[in-house]
Amino acid sequence: AILLDRLQNEVTSLNEAQGSLIYASRSNMTTQARIHAAVLCLPEARDFDHLCHMVCNDWPQILQVDSITICFEKDKKKIPEQNNIRLLKKGIINGFLGHENAAILRGNVKAAEIIYGPATPLIKAEALIRIEKSDHNPLGILAFGSRDEAFFTPGQGTELLRFLAAAFHGQLKSLLSK
Repeated sequence: AILLDRLQNEVTSLNEAQGSLIYASRSNMTTQARIHAAVLCLPEARDFDHLCHMVCNDWPQILQVDSITICFEKDKKKIPEQNNIRLLKKGIINGFLGHENAAILRGNVKAAEIIYGPATPLIKAEALIRIEKSDHNPLGILAFGSRDEAFFTPGQGTELLRFLAAAFHGQLKSLLSK
C-alpha cells in the first residue's frame, strides 16, 4: 500500500510537471509568433516617422503590452525630433541598464516617468532593451511596459526581445542613413 501510494504521488507529480511544460511551450510559441509579426512590420516603414509610429502604436497591440517607448540619450548624433521619441540625459541609460546589460526585465516596478511619460502610472512591469550607439543614432532603449506586474520578471529569457530590438535598430540605421 505504501509503495502504491508513492507511485501514485509520482504519477500525479509527473502529470503536473508535464502540464506545466506544455503550458510554458505554448506560451513561448505565442511570444515567438508575436515577435516575428512585429519584426515583419519593420520593412513596411517608409521613413523614420513611420517606423516610430509603428513601434509605439502598432507593436503594443501585436505584442500585447500596454506601452512601448523609444528613448535616446541627448548626444552630438542628433536623432530627428519625433513625438514618439523620448530624449534622456546622457548617462541615464547606463544608470538603468548598467554598462554591461543588453536587457533588463523587472516586475512589480515603479516605472520612470522620463521613460514612459503619461503612461507611467499604468506600468507595473517593464523590459528595457539597449539600442547600441551607431554612426546614425545615440545610445538608446526600447522600453516595453505592462500593467500586469508579472508580465516581465528577471528570470525570463531576453533573447526574443533582444532579437526584436536588433531588427528595429537595423531598420532605424537604414532609414536614418538615407
